[in-house]
Amino acid sequence: MAASEVISPARLTPNILKGHLMGVGTWAWGERNVWGYESYDASFNEASTKEAFHRSVELGVRLIDTASVYGNGESERLIGRFLKTLSPEQHENVVIATKYRPMPWHFNCRQQLLKSIKESLERLNVEKVGLLQVHGPALSIRSIEHLCDGLADAYEAGFCTSVGVSNFSAKELRRAHSALKKRNISLSSNQIELSLLRLKPELDGLLATCKELDVSILAYSPLAMGRLTGKYSTSNPPPKGRSFGNVRMDEIEPLLEKMKAIALQHGKTVAQVALNWCICKGAIPIPGAKNAKQAEDNAGALGWMLTPEDIQQLDALGRKGHNTIYWQHG
Repeated sequence: MAASEVISPARLTPNILKGHLMGVGTWAWGERNVWGYESYDASFNEASTKEAFHRSVELGVRLIDTASVYGNGESERLIGRFLKTLSPEQHENVVIATKYRPMPWHFNCRQQLLKSIKESLERLNVEKVGLLQVHGPALSIRSIEHLCDGLADAYEAGFCTSVGVSNFSAKELRRAHSALKKRNISLSSNQIELSLLRLKPELDGLLATCKELDVSILAYSPLAMGRLTGKYSTSNPPPKGRSFGNVRMDEIEPLLEKMKAIALQHGKTVAQVALNWCICKGAIPIPGAKNAKQAEDNAGALGWMLTPEDIQQLDALGRKGHNTIYWQHG
């Protein structure tokens, strides 16, 4: 091998997301207040969630994204129980991604991250996860470099196969990429809010930065918490508390009408159009699924592509979106 062909050591660590086109987001699993688990949604419970898990895996959606704070750990506990019901082959092919959320009172995030991932592994009942992510930098008083040293410590301890971040801006992403490279570890992913109601990551250059650095994009809330499914309308708005993609339904009626027309042309659903749009942007959408039917609908976004004209028309009717203290990326 010529000197010019030598692979950088920082590219020797694997990116377990390569080859995945979609995952399942599990914020709702075990979460009562926002999503109604075993509360206001009587049909949403462990049985329906287990069906969503199994149907997703059966349909080839094998990336399961969770976090230590989802349902105060209940999301991870549910996944841990569901994993036990898989065949050995299915279990081997499932990739679990979880997150540590740094908080202002975590003065030593490196130490806290290791504590968090050990607790997550116990709830998940696994020895390691495929992807360990920092949930976001906004609430931490420590530097991005300090957070990345925590990720590197966890990787070197064998607690994860690859590492990523979430809610990082382009500038923050470059710092994280550089910090991990010093430890000879690749930055595999950046999990961000991306949907037709949040075009900001593309318009502000974050998607381009991810592509430049070979960082996979995980798109959370790709259906804008239900607003892009066709389920809700001006007369039937989403439940309160659903803050991602928070645009009034009357303001997005032209977008929804266009999505319905495009869905009809392709023989797909409105939700599948929204998810396929994310895939066309180079992202891996991680929509939620409360039951087997929703898991099937999500998987229906795979195996086909919107046309360039479709994408142009949707982009023209989409919304840039806004920032809050929790998600400032883009």
